[in-house]
Amino acid sequence: MDGRVDYTRWLCRPWYDETGAIGGIIVYTEIINDLVKTERELKASRDQLQLVMDSLPIGIAVNSVNPGVSFTYMNDHFPTVYGTTKQALAKKDNFWDSVYEDPVYREYIKKRVLDDMSSGDTKRMHWEDIPIMHNGRVTRFVSAYNTPIPNSNLVISMAIDVTDRKRKEDEIVYTSNHNYLTGLPNRRFLEQRLAEWDNEAHYPLVVGMIDLDGLKLINDAFGHDKGNIALRMVADLLKEAKRPSDFVARIGGDEFIILCPNTTEEDIEKSRCILYERAQLLGIDEIKFSISIGFASKNDISTSVDELLKEAENAMYSNKVLHSQSFRNESVMTILHALKEKYNEERLHSDNVSRYCRLMGEKLRLDELQVKERELAGLMHDIGKMTIPDNILYKPARLTTDEWRVMKNHTINGYNILRSADKYSRLAEYALTHHEHIDGSGYPNG
Repeated sequence: MDGRVDYTRWLCRPWYDETGAIGGIIVYTEIINDLVKTERELKASRDQLQLVMDSLPIGIAVNSVNPGVSFTYMNDHFPTVYGTTKQALAKKDNFWDSVYEDPVYREYIKKRVLDDMSSGDTKRMHWEDIPIMHNGRVTRFVSAYNTPIPNSNLVISMAIDVTDRKRKEDEIVYTSNHNYLTGLPNRRFLEQRLAEWDNEAHYPLVVGMIDLDGLKLINDAFGHDKGNIALRMVADLLKEAKRPSDFVARIGGDEFIILCPNTTEEDIEKSRCILYERAQLLGIDEIKFSISIGFASKNDISTSVDELLKEAENAMYSNKVLHSQSFRNESVMTILHALKEKYNEERLHSDNVSRYCRLMGEKLRLDELQVKERELAGLMHDIGKMTIPDNILYKPARLTTDEWRVMKNHTINGYNILRSADKYSRLAEYALTHHEHIDGSGYPNG
């Protein structure tokens, strides 16, 4: 009458008379409003929990593990994390085949999980950074955690996609272990590998130290960008020339190391010849590269790693003395020819200054060696202009203050180029000072 709705529960049963015939029906009824309310609240709570579980950014499931993996519940994210589907996982004990493509790794991870679960130790029931493969390639990394449900063969399984975090960590580790310019391992990584390989399994262990000759000359003549290109070219040469078992690293400005495990003297000579032969093909702007190489071998534990490195370094420096100056001398002439070929006005100017210097030397009655020195100084006095950008050197209008500052650097750069080569080092001072004035108004020293 008042519009209220009551929920009732009915129970009916027959009653029998003295003859055993049904004499009527007994009806029991009760109001169950509280029970219905409780059930509705419970369903709403379950629905809310289901919504929360499905909305979590991690995979959650309830399943058995042993003897087979069978799921009683999984949220939508659980199969997604593993790169599979609910339909695939719903098949009894199909988890391993569906998730782990490689059969060898599948058996490994299955045994590991089952062993950890059977141990009863909850600390062992989590597995970090498990690689998941697809078509032979690792596509994601997953961390999984199992929590046993008491008095049951079921566990609560949680799975988290940690691919982004794992790759960022790998990038950090890679960056800390590699040289950014060449992509080669750095000294830190080299020291780790040396420590790992300093044992009988890798003897004879050979260290080769390689140095790019004349890097400073390349930097001075053509700029650090060209010097960086030269370093990358040498790094690529070493990557291509090394054996699969070898390890190559850049340990300094112009120094590289190659580690060669289980290497004989015959192997060393082959490597030396290959490196020298391929290095002769490298060059920048007509300057051919030169490298110096030194090898040292460790056959037992009695020789320390430091001694091995020092021996290789000494051998490399001995080799460097033999030909690096020849390389620098040739490079200076190459730079001069490149400058004269590139700038016709410079060719005429240098030739004229050289001729004037000879004439003055003869007029001053200097001896022939002194005359020759001044003649050569006149020829090379502007070699530093090779380092000046074309837009400044060719500019037809008046240079700005900043451009003039760059232009004046050609005296210092010329000094550095000539000083690096013993054959022309006496000419370096001429290149440095040829724009100085008696009254102090010149440059670079005023």
